[in-house]
Amino acid sequence: MDTNRTMSHAALWALLAGFVGLSSITLMETTIGTSTLDDLIVIEKPLPQVFRVLIDSGYIDKISQNIGNVQLKAKGLLAKGSSYKRILYSHGIPNPQVVTIEELEQDKIVTTKTALVGFDITYRYVLTASVDGKTLLSLKKDGQGGWLILKPLMIHLLTRPEHDGDHLMRIKQWVESTP
Repeated sequence: MDTNRTMSHAALWALLAGFVGLSSITLMETTIGTSTLDDLIVIEKPLPQVFRVLIDSGYIDKISQNIGNVQLKAKGLLAKGSSYKRILYSHGIPNPQVVTIEELEQDKIVTTKTALVGFDITYRYVLTASVDGKTLLSLKKDGQGGWLILKPLMIHLLTRPEHDGDHLMRIKQWVESTP
């Protein structure tokens, strides 16, 4: 067998494999896009009431879907630097997490951080009062790190209604149903 011909076939296959691999990664990055997801909702309650629900540990399992076994160090209002353990269930599979309050600015901002499928996930809630007494609540979900191949799974878990895609709607429904 001709050694040069075998080498050229091997080099061609390696080049083709590299091109396909690079093209696949580029296609995935183009298709998936950024790992930041933004959402906004209007809540028919005053800003302090909405903020209190976000920082009151008693509401954790009510405003998030598929959350169980919440373990708090102390009950009551969460503060910057405080953390709690919880289990997030995805398709019945438990994913233990530690959630930390990274930023808290009274009646303005609450930022939480946790890990999900190898990504550091940050939820940044920004509250704005409207002139008619309602509250605009925006949520920026950001995923950093992790393996590129798991990025579609992370986006699926953060955006699908059966996981956490309807998170703001759940907050709205809970806040508006309380006096």
